[in-house]
Amino acid sequence: MFWCSYRVVPVSEEADRVLHDEATWIEVRFTVRTLDGRIPNPHTFTGGDFVLYCRRETDRLSFRSLFPRDG
Repeated sequence: MFWCSYRVVPVSEEADRVLHDEATWIEVRFTVRTLDGRIPNPHTFTGGDFVLYCRRETDRLSFRSLFPRDG
């Protein structure tokens, strides 16, 4: 297992509210999907850096069990 860091950019105001709500990350209210809609790993989870993300101190999140994107 390893951690990968990703830049996470909301695509709408609603998405911004959801992504910057700590409860989204604490309660795992999400499923990680690839751009084409496939679920790469139902057991993917983020590290503690979501607190900085929710405070808008960074635009990156670390995920475990999520493989790096090709290209």
